Amino acid sequence: MGLYGAAATCAALRAREVDGAGRSVEVPMFEGMASFMLLDRQGGWITDPPSGPTGYARTDSPHRRPYATQDGHLAVMM
Repeated sequence: MGLYGAAATCAALRAREVDGAGRSVEVPMFEGMASFMLLDRQGGWITDPPSGPTGYARTDSPHRRPYATQDGHLAVMM
C-alpha cells in the first residue's frame, strides 16, 4: 500500500504547488490489496479474446508455502 500512499502524496504535493491549497490523503487498504490480488487472479482473461486460463502459475504453485524446520517455519520464494 506504500506505492498508493506515495503516489497520492506526490499528487497532493503537486496540487499544492498549483493552487496553494492543502490536501487530505487517504489510502484504502482493502481496495488497494484487492487490486493487487485481482490482477494475479485474472491471468489470461484480461485480454479480449482471452489468451489463457485464469490464475498465475507462480502464485498458484503448490511449492509456494511455508516449510517446516527444526525451529519453526521458513518461506522461500524463487
